[in-house]
Amino acid sequence: MYARDEVESNICFGRSSSYSCPLGYTFMIIGAFYGVKKQASNQCEFVQGDCTQEALATITQCRNDVPNCYLAYSTRRRLAYCSDNYADYLHITSQCIPSRSVGNISSVPTYDICDTNNPIDNMHGIISSPSFPNYRQTTNECKRRLNGVLDRILKIWINEMAISSGGQRHSDVIDEDSGEPDLVIYKNYDTKNLDKLEEMHPSIRDICVNDYLIINAPHVAYVYCGTRKLAILPICTTAIDIQYKTSAPPNLFYKGFKLYFEWIPKPIDLICPGISPVTTTITPSNETSTTCSGPLELSPIYSSHVCLGTSTTLTCPCGSDYVLAIIETNYAVTGTGLCEIPSLSHCRQEASLGLTCTHSCFVEYDIPKPLIQCGSQNADYINIDYECVPTRLPNHENPIDICGSTSTSTIALNKVMMVSPQYPTLGGARTCSKKIEAPSDKIWMIYIVDLFLEGQNDIGDCNAASLTINDGNDKVVLCGLQQPGLVMVSCGNVVELKFVSTHQALGYRGFKVYSQTIDLPGNWACKPPNMTITTTTTRKTSPPTTTVLPPSLQIPAYGGTTTSNGTRQYCKFPFTYQGNSQSNCLTVDPPIPAPGPGVQEPWCSLTSNFDTDRQWGFCDLSVTDTSIYDICRGQLQTLRCPPGYVIDIITADYAAKPDGNIGAGACVYDTSDCFQSDSSTVQNVCAGKPSCTAIHFAKTLVACQNRPSAYLHIDYTCIPNDISSITTYNLCDNSSLPQGNTRRGYLTSPNFPNTPSNIDCTFNLQTLKPYQDIYVYVLDMDLNSPNLIGQDCAKDRFIVSSDNNVMEMCGRSYTNFLLNTCHSSVSFQLTRTSDARGRGVKLYFEFRERSPQQICPEIMTTISTPRPSPPTGPSTTTLEPSESTGPSPRYLKTLCFPDVSSLFGTNNFQCQTNYVLVILRAFYGRGSRCDYSPGDCTSEADNVYRLCSGKQKCSVPFLNPVTLPECNKVMANYLLVEYQCLPTPTIVTNAADLCTGQINDISGNSGLLKSPSYPTYAQTQCANVSLTSLAGSDLVIYMYLIDISIGLSDPNTGECLNDYLELTYQCNNQAYTRRICGTRLTELLFSTCSSTDKIFASYNLVSQDSQTQRGFALLYHLVPTANIPTTKTTIATTTTTKSTSTTPAGIGPVSTPVQIASTCVQQSLVLRCNQPEYVLVIHKVQLATTTSGSCSYSVDDCFEDRTNLYNTCGGKLSCFIFPPLIQMKSCNNSRSNYLYAEYQCIPTRPKLNLDTCSSVGTVQKVQGGAIISSLNYTSEYKDCKVELQSNPLLGSLRHKAFRVYILTLNLPITQTVREQGVQCGDNDPSIEINDIESGLTRLCGNSHTRYLLETCSNTIELRFRNHILSIGTVKYKGFEIYIESIENEKCRPTPSPVSPTQPFDISYKYACGLTNGLESVRFGCTPDFGLVFFQSYHFATKQPNQCDITDFTCLFPSEQPRAQCAGQQDCVYTVSMPISPQSSPCQADSTGFYFQCLPMKPSTLYSTAKFCWDTETSNTVGFIETPGYPNTYQNGKSQCTLTIRLPNNSDGKKLYIYIIELSLRDGSISNPPTTGECVDSIKYTDGDATYSLCGKIDQPVFEYYTDRRELNLTLNIVDIIPPSQWSYWQGARLFYMIDNQTIPSPSVIPGSSTSITTTTTRQITRTPIVVTDPPSKPKPKPGGLIAGIIVAIIAVVACIVGYVMYRRNLSSKASNAPTVIYGDTGIITVDGMSSNGTTTKRGSIKASSLKGPATGFISPFYKKSKTTENQEVENATNA
Repeated sequence: MYARDEVESNICFGRSSSYSCPLGYTFMIIGAFYGVKKQASNQCEFVQGDCTQEALATITQCRNDVPNCYLAYSTRRRLAYCSDNYADYLHITSQCIPSRSVGNISSVPTYDICDTNNPIDNMHGIISSPSFPNYRQTTNECKRRLNGVLDRILKIWINEMAISSGGQRHSDVIDEDSGEPDLVIYKNYDTKNLDKLEEMHPSIRDICVNDYLIINAPHVAYVYCGTRKLAILPICTTAIDIQYKTSAPPNLFYKGFKLYFEWIPKPIDLICPGISPVTTTITPSNETSTTCSGPLELSPIYSSHVCLGTSTTLTCPCGSDYVLAIIETNYAVTGTGLCEIPSLSHCRQEASLGLTCTHSCFVEYDIPKPLIQCGSQNADYINIDYECVPTRLPNHENPIDICGSTSTSTIALNKVMMVSPQYPTLGGARTCSKKIEAPSDKIWMIYIVDLFLEGQNDIGDCNAASLTINDGNDKVVLCGLQQPGLVMVSCGNVVELKFVSTHQALGYRGFKVYSQTIDLPGNWACKPPNMTITTTTTRKTSPPTTTVLPPSLQIPAYGGTTTSNGTRQYCKFPFTYQGNSQSNCLTVDPPIPAPGPGVQEPWCSLTSNFDTDRQWGFCDLSVTDTSIYDICRGQLQTLRCPPGYVIDIITADYAAKPDGNIGAGACVYDTSDCFQSDSSTVQNVCAGKPSCTAIHFAKTLVACQNRPSAYLHIDYTCIPNDISSITTYNLCDNSSLPQGNTRRGYLTSPNFPNTPSNIDCTFNLQTLKPYQDIYVYVLDMDLNSPNLIGQDCAKDRFIVSSDNNVMEMCGRSYTNFLLNTCHSSVSFQLTRTSDARGRGVKLYFEFRERSPQQICPEIMTTISTPRPSPPTGPSTTTLEPSESTGPSPRYLKTLCFPDVSSLFGTNNFQCQTNYVLVILRAFYGRGSRCDYSPGDCTSEADNVYRLCSGKQKCSVPFLNPVTLPECNKVMANYLLVEYQCLPTPTIVTNAADLCTGQINDISGNSGLLKSPSYPTYAQTQCANVSLTSLAGSDLVIYMYLIDISIGLSDPNTGECLNDYLELTYQCNNQAYTRRICGTRLTELLFSTCSSTDKIFASYNLVSQDSQTQRGFALLYHLVPTANIPTTKTTIATTTTTKSTSTTPAGIGPVSTPVQIASTCVQQSLVLRCNQPEYVLVIHKVQLATTTSGSCSYSVDDCFEDRTNLYNTCGGKLSCFIFPPLIQMKSCNNSRSNYLYAEYQCIPTRPKLNLDTCSSVGTVQKVQGGAIISSLNYTSEYKDCKVELQSNPLLGSLRHKAFRVYILTLNLPITQTVREQGVQCGDNDPSIEINDIESGLTRLCGNSHTRYLLETCSNTIELRFRNHILSIGTVKYKGFEIYIESIENEKCRPTPSPVSPTQPFDISYKYACGLTNGLESVRFGCTPDFGLVFFQSYHFATKQPNQCDITDFTCLFPSEQPRAQCAGQQDCVYTVSMPISPQSSPCQADSTGFYFQCLPMKPSTLYSTAKFCWDTETSNTVGFIETPGYPNTYQNGKSQCTLTIRLPNNSDGKKLYIYIIELSLRDGSISNPPTTGECVDSIKYTDGDATYSLCGKIDQPVFEYYTDRRELNLTLNIVDIIPPSQWSYWQGARLFYMIDNQTIPSPSVIPGSSTSITTTTTRQITRTPIVVTDPPSKPKPKPGGLIAGIIVAIIAVVACIVGYVMYRRNLSSKASNAPTVIYGDTGIITVDGMSSNGTTTKRGSIKASSLKGPATGFISPFYKKSKTTENQEVENATNA
């Protein structure tokens, strides 16, 4: 009898299932989870993608040793992890386990645990307590040993256990129905003997003390008590002890225990610790630990990744000063069979590891774990998230006794450590409490450090002893044994802790609780009264510069005539000085002496001619700024440095796109791409040279699942190498050290490059000033290498010591960054033997100032008890050659800044003897925690490759900050390294000459291919040899370069000409070639993709310098095809389905705060979402001009909107913008100075995702974010709706509402209509968003990702109406609407429908009193007309409570309601409290809007002129469309011209152009994408100015006006595009009119303190626009003219003043609450605008015209006229 196979089954809601096992077996539930179906149409069973939640702990049936079981799913479960949806089914994994022998046919050996101490040698059997199921006490502990079976691992099932639990279990920690042990004891701390371990640490087991069952493995012990029935995870061991003891007296419930064991076959690729020579990384048994001298802080969240076949030790810094709190554990399947860096594509399943940790935890993953929720695939790694909680306060301050006497019961501190009386012992009966109070803008995070009280009684109450934590909104009651961890994030700033103990109980410790305040989150839903939430924004600004040349090619200048306005200036080479051309900085005749005594700084000119301009500055001859290039496939890029400088390659990585794309849009850097370092190749060609050419050789990236390379990402800087003004210091001469104001220098070995042998000298480089750091670079190093790979330096040793870190180097090194110190010195030691060879060492160093606020880490050391380490073999034993030696498993290790693991000579990366490190991936990253998350900004850590590759051990320092050039130079907070250990050639017997050996002839799954006589160089050649995997096998080849030391490449071209090793390999029917030479680091070269792929190899070794060279050695590794990465190509959409089937708890991902960024012109700006699965929403992108020269936002600057960038950047993870230096027509043709942007990021995978037509049932509760979608559009009738309700969190009383964004909108439209609002046709597919308070918004056609609206109601309905349309072969994406639950004040009543604004009238509305609440402004146009918005402004009034809009103090441009209302006929816009830009002190309380109503589609009144059909038009009003709009691109190429002519009777009138929709291809389709270039365009010119239109603008905007007699427009479509792109690019529709209206260009903003006495007005008379052609059509009435401007303005002023007086009169009778009103100035049109010369303006308001005192409520469109008319009386009414 053996254990039967596991069986999967599902129980639908309302149904039941009966299970039965054969006679002699017991039925056991192995796993269970509830599931919510992804699609309502799915069957009642688990499908990949369903949302699931663990259920094993909820099943109380079938807990006895019986063969039958009845399970019912009768009470429907609501799943918190699945958006509170009800579970559709219960999924059960069960197994039949042997329980007893049945006659002679079915038998199983049975053993009594207490019968004897003899070991058990059987393959399987049953072990039980005496007389089971009758309970008996044991006098002493009973123990039996299970001896292992070769090539087998052990599985144990506890058929049933029922003994005493001692009353100490806390059900919140360990549930008896779960599969977790009560305690896990890791034994590699001091001893592997459990009895000795408990003697040494008496408190290590404080539960299950007198009654227990222990499964005692060599490295870990699992302790159980109480009642259990479970399956234990497989154990990889050769022997195990079963220990049992019961001392409790008998009762009706106790039975003892019975378990079944079985030795099952070990997986072939499984490596058990202590058995195989390759186990894991070695941690020294006696290492130096650190004790914290600085403040004790709650740690960031750490993450540890334990790959299959490896182990790790989770530790906290500073020894016992911290405890380790487990947050989450998950198994993960990569889909490739390899352990990889965590990715969102990995399938995850919750792991119940039963970890019980204090200061550290040992975790091993030896036995593959199949994951039911991941298609039963084996997990490739375990991911563990944890944090470290302080156990004491700084300076050993005493904790607060909760029952101690204090002057007040409320404690006002930021950190509190509170303990029970007499902790760690528990005294008698007590009842006491204390409150902790934080500032009003803070909340509390409360952690259990230690809690051990009496447990719950039989009904689950903590009646004997308890700790209650109450924040007034939530209450947590704790008792029993509690593991360290977070127990509460308070709702408010006051928390009460109450301790109750009813009697004295021996053996319990009491509690210790740590509390720490944090800032109140901006989106914190649980906000008590009287608390203020402040939202902060971060500005990401690139360094200002005025140069367009690569930064690495420029030498900065300072002093002299340089300006100090924040703009960096550079030397201009060549420049003319005294009539001669100069290409370098000059050391003679500076215009003024250099700053500081003893400083002889060279100088340069800032212009090309110093003799005439006299502009100059001192040369900053330090390391240059970095330059970054992304080189496309097959292309090349020249890297250059200034004269006297050489190249230092910081990063050189090939990158592959997640979908394998190498076409359009692929050649651009993205944090979500996969990278593989190629620094060795690029350094060989470029490092140490003044210039070079880097080429992107197409290849597959083995680190990226063999996806093809999309681009080569290079980041480099330039180092001074031959600058005569820089002093050189002798490494062996300490008598000559840098002095005084020295800024930089060279440090060389004696007589470099002819350094003598037999020397031993030291040089101490000291800092010269306080707060100074030293940066050191290697310019050239040529020393003797170790004799063999993996050995230590022998003949030459170069030792560098700084900041308690020691590095030892030898061999050759390219130019590279070595180290930087933190306010400290650095020492160098060079030791050479008598027979050493090589040129020696040349270094460059420079002193840099550091801010005094940047504190250097202080490290104090003590020798503590040995830290736990993974089980390993002896670290000093030399392994014998083995046929099975091969690469180790992959390891992942993360260092958190600042890391101390490399101090005092400690190696933080290490392999065992005769193995060397190969670095697969190493990068610095910046994220929300100390671990990599997809989407983090990263930068490759090439220093890790240099320091560690090919070495048996290495030390990587991470104590000083590291900046990330790709991320606007933010500081990295972690370093992640993925690596393996490879056997050295000395222990690999499977070795052959590459030219004669064949893999077919070599046994084993790995072997060595080498040059003849390796490690001795032999001149030989090999023409061509073919290598394949074993014939008929299912194996692919991974090829590693272990060592290469042959002739160098050509110094001029970088090509390997004389000596080389050339390998050509096949992958996916493509051939790729690698030719290498010189000396390279150990690396993974490539892998084949299928078992039939071949490798072709050749080499040429003809170098004459054979004494210093070794040849080469390659290591191949054969891997089953099932385990290799495969490329899965998918169609990229905005959202994807996550492979994990669980939904996160809490509110899930939500939008970020609005962020602000700015940069100088001609300097790239990167807008980026730092979180994974977030995309950009652009609120504002504007060019700005300023008189100050600054590149930062100011309310005094003038702005011009860049509308086309809203679509270019919206919906993308990141966006690169290069602002041009141009004349800004909106700002009097002033040149642009900087670009200003406001943006935020929204999640593409929030907690709730609903398909509009698949979601049925009740109202969906939204807590956080939700996406409502219908993707992959099909032409079929649909009428579906979803109703959402914002769900209050934690009982908050605040009003709930929604914020709505368009994520994707791509639906077909008919040819005659525009796509927004009521202009959608009745038969067009559309989405209706209905807010019961503010009305209906309708969407159709196309839109970029953008913010749409904010609702007033907490309930919203989305309806999708679809009709059958003929769309042919055109593909449409469909739509995705992102909706987020928010908290706001209730909206005031929605305004009633307003009288429609007359067509073409430019009107003004305002809302004031916004400091307390939300307001809705209603806009309306006549039928068939839609809204067009001009610039709007927020402004602050002096008396907000009085709503006095006649007197304001400051203003700034607003987020106008264009996103929601543009193009709509009727729109209600909700106006919330404006938030001013970060640098603006203006706190606005009112908002004004300027708008106009225009026709949105052609009609009989407004005809259409079409490109390529019409050549000119002289109509006074109408549309212009591209051919076939909106199906323009179906007509192929187009190039034609159309002219608009002003009629003869149009004196004094102007031509106005509006964009209704623009969709022409721009630089976003190029490779790489650009933001300022057109592919197709409409170019227009009036003879004076010429402009081009392209890109996507999907909402009506004003574009241009001129008073010239004609405007010529040229359409140019250069290519035929495939049908798949027809739905994305539609063409263009423009609107024009000839009139004398005045576009907004105000002289002052509305507002006045001047007394106005005129209160009568006359009805405004308007003159319509005359349509001159064709005469047969009715005349349109697009707008009249004002006969007298002054009279019109007086009418407006009278209305406003009367209205304000009326409101003031009301407010004097009302309460002091703010009064909120609306202003509606009505119609404002102006005739006869005066102008000097030609007028050429666009539609932004000039900021300079908004300055000065408020002199009256004057229309922003008013320009003074010479005529005035009387006006009739109008009564002011409350809008």
